Amino acid sequence: MPVRHYGRKIWMDQDAGNKIKKVKGENIMKKICRRLLSIALVLCMLSFFAPLTAEAKDKYHTTVHTLKQKTWVTVKGVQFPDNYEAEYHVYKMSVPAGGYVRLYINVNKAVKAHLRPALYKKVVQNKIFFNTDRLIEFSQVTTTNYVSLEKGDYYFYAAEGTKVKWDFQKMPHPNNYCKAKAAVQPSGKNKVLYFDYGYEHAQWFKVTLSKEQRISAFINALDNAYEPGMLILNNKLRMVKTSRIENYGAITLRTGLLPKGTYYIRVSRSDNYFEDESDTLDDGRI
Repeated sequence: MPVRHYGRKIWMDQDAGNKIKKVKGENIMKKICRRLLSIALVLCMLSFFAPLTAEAKDKYHTTVHTLKQKTWVTVKGVQFPDNYEAEYHVYKMSVPAGGYVRLYINVNKAVKAHLRPALYKKVVQNKIFFNTDRLIEFSQVTTTNYVSLEKGDYYFYAAEGTKVKWDFQKMPHPNNYCKAKAAVQPSGKNKVLYFDYGYEHAQWFKVTLSKEQRISAFINALDNAYEPGMLILNNKLRMVKTSRIENYGAITLRTGLLPKGTYYIRVSRSDNYFEDESDTLDDGRI
């Protein structure tokens, strides 16, 4: 068939045309194959040189030890094993019910610790343990601590060499939450007051004077996380004028001579008193 090309005629038979088409097709396929081969080689090279991904490990690890009641345990210090940057050791106390815990802490004076012994409510892995939220901190001296706790698990952490022991005393929920339910408090008798979490209203005590007398009341916080409050009230819930002596969680109130009658001592978990003794206090649950 005639084909015009730049002013000249070129004659081409059918077979020749088919051959040219075949050659062009083969060239195109070769180019495609070379490109595919190049891409395959690049991918292979990339995968060959790609770094191997190691299994991720925690940077910090916390090992939990069980702390049984009435058993002395010596606290382990921070360790630095090969598979972690740091390993912390904490001690779990399982409190069986609402009550108070006596925590005996014997500090190792040979270790200069920058952190106070403390109780924590939870353990968080892959984190510097002592940076998690503390529930209660204790002093860096040998002490016996009284802590009001609800049922649950708690975690003790301290510097290396610290010795710790604990025991538990179950306490019932107090029912003397208002004037009408005030408990009778005999003169000269001591009483341990328990303020449970979620049940922290003030406690009321009734004192009956059969003649003109003075009232002297003393409270001392066993739980060093709080400073208690105390008021002496007459039968009309007016504050009685008192002298007040405070000393690190201990409060002493002394009245002058009072006429015979009924009076009330109101004790709260936190300090709560009025500067003006003429103020009245509502009768009811706080």
